[in-house]
Amino acid sequence: MDWTVGTKRLDISRGDWVRSAASRLAEIRVESPRLSAELLLAFALGVSRSQLLIHPDVVLTPDEIEIAEGLLARRARHEPVAYILGFKEFRNLSLRVTPAVLIPRPETEEIPDLASSLQPSARRILDAGTGSGCIALSLVELYPEARILGCDVSGEALGVSVANDARRRVGWVCSNWLEAFAEHSLDLVVSNPPYLTDEEMDSLDPQIALHEPAGALRGGVDGLDAYRTLLPQAYRCLSPGGQVLVEGSPTVAAGVVALLGEAGFVGTQIHRDLAGKERFLSGRRPSERSPGVIR
Repeated sequence: MDWTVGTKRLDISRGDWVRSAASRLAEIRVESPRLSAELLLAFALGVSRSQLLIHPDVVLTPDEIEIAEGLLARRARHEPVAYILGFKEFRNLSLRVTPAVLIPRPETEEIPDLASSLQPSARRILDAGTGSGCIALSLVELYPEARILGCDVSGEALGVSVANDARRRVGWVCSNWLEAFAEHSLDLVVSNPPYLTDEEMDSLDPQIALHEPAGALRGGVDGLDAYRTLLPQAYRCLSPGGQVLVEGSPTVAAGVVALLGEAGFVGTQIHRDLAGKERFLSGRRPSERSPGVIR
């Protein structure tokens, strides 16, 4: 946007820029235009969003405007804010994210606590398809005595997860799901696999469809392709009494329950997220057979 009249540059405050940027984003139907504008300007200025909001009348320098406009141009192409900023908050972590990994979602933040309630004594834990490493790194805080592992088939994704593990608290493994792991070598397997159906993929918001990795989203015609591979492998790798916990959606929940049973898991449970949606599915490798589904 041209912030000049003739040859004279206008005095543009932080608040002025945010209002203008939000309006421009809203016109092209970018998600959360006001929040996007605030986050981008705060990043351009090197201040927190709260600091930005406390001092809206501070006049921007030409260099600050140029930087902010460059970031805004990327957002106007529906690039997610997390990729523009290069990080995403997840639980108590600030994680690096790139287009090589899925941006962690708020509902996924519920997995670590649910896992610890299902299998509190686990000592060998795997986050399968780890992406940014958000789940594995969160599990470290809940299982301080356990050996936490994260695997991904993508070397680029593992590069991101390793970068997020500055204290080297997780073992990172390149593996197509659980192919690299031995029988009975794990007590708990957690995963957020791809589960969107082809129909859902066709109707995605542009910021997801154009920028996030399709391989981390697409679950095939019925959304269950990844589970068909993952769940039998998890059964093989879990010790007797071990648990598997996967994320899903109401669309695939019933299908995942069926696949858990086919793989041999018992005590299958469907767990609702904080919004009341059927979001997480779990099952136990039996130490003695005791079938059942709990909703």
